[in-house]
Amino acid sequence: MQRAAILALAAAFAASAAGAPSARAAQNTTKAAANDAAEQQQFQEIGHIEDSAKQLEALRAFVAAHPKSSLVPLAKNYILGDLVDIKAPADKIVAAADDAAAAASDNARFKVFNSAAMALAERGEQLDKAITYANQALAGAPPDDPEERANVQDTLGWVQLKRGEVEPAIQNLSAAAAALGDNQEVIYHLATAYEKAGKTDLAIDTYVKSASVYLGQDKRAEEPLRALYAKQHGSLDGLDAKLASARETSRNYVIFESRKWDKPAPGWELKDISGKPVKLDDFKGKLVVMDFWGSWCPPCRAELPKFQALADKYKDNKDVIFLGMNWERGDDPVVRMKKVTDFMATNHYTFPVVIDHERVAVQSYAIEGFPTVYLIDRTGTIRYRNLGYDDGVEEVIEAQLQSLIK
Repeated sequence: MQRAAILALAAAFAASAAGAPSARAAQNTTKAAANDAAEQQQFQEIGHIEDSAKQLEALRAFVAAHPKSSLVPLAKNYILGDLVDIKAPADKIVAAADDAAAAASDNARFKVFNSAAMALAERGEQLDKAITYANQALAGAPPDDPEERANVQDTLGWVQLKRGEVEPAIQNLSAAAAALGDNQEVIYHLATAYEKAGKTDLAIDTYVKSASVYLGQDKRAEEPLRALYAKQHGSLDGLDAKLASARETSRNYVIFESRKWDKPAPGWELKDISGKPVKLDDFKGKLVVMDFWGSWCPPCRAELPKFQALADKYKDNKDVIFLGMNWERGDDPVVRMKKVTDFMATNHYTFPVVIDHERVAVQSYAIEGFPTVYLIDRTGTIRYRNLGYDDGVEEVIEAQLQSLIK
């Protein structure tokens, strides 16, 4: 569950070296930088371990060997995650959570509490400790980040429901569901709370919404939905039609409504991977699918094979252009270019790549995260923005593209 997170955070970690007033200080700084790089490499290798129990052992060994490393707080957080994955006893979850919280920074501690509270709630164990964690998480969640606070409210509501506090649970879960949109888990939690409260029709509608989220992988709502629907109506007649209608509504929201952008596409003039000048105006009158990515970005690496597959599928359509907009980390231009060319060759990617290592387009398009895929229509207007990676993103992008082709 957390392999990609370890790799991403380890890749992002960089120690900053202060200026050195003496040769001895310079040697110490060089040695410290080398140690940091070695620790980072080891941490990345741990991130590749697929088995949670083995990764847990490796993380514990890392903490023991590098007690003063800047990566220790992350390691302790991931130790907690692995204990949850292997279904360790609740007392071990609590001990790991307390240890991780003590090591965490002030602005990260609420996430530790939130993870521990949800883990205990899912087990239905140590619920007094779980409610304490959940309240601590809510108190520490950033007030200016509605999504983070909504995630914590979901956890708090789920803990309250497990404790039999149904009405407070509904209040928190309703707020979380409103803020997080088509989040299957949160909607399922809210439906369960409505059922516990005896609000049967509302529970059925909410279970239907959870079960119908487009591309959703969470199937937990389906069994209680069918049981409750049959109990309420005497049969399952009409349920399939209700689900089909809800799925179509969700599909339209996920693909189109939630990703609409409708802003002029900022112009740019850069060079492609071979050094040839390219500008956005070269593609006037065409549909442009423009993907901002970097080889350092795990979600990009998951998304790019699908981007390549779409580019291959539409390669004979002269009205459709697929462009990769590459930004690589690092200060050395030669090293950055080598990263791009090696990455493209290793993965056999053939879609055209525009180099944006000075962040010209990244800044003009106000990129908030990688990958980000824009679809630009024939008039030069951005019609859709797809931020981040989700399973099924290729279906979303193709449906958007087809709507513009038509």
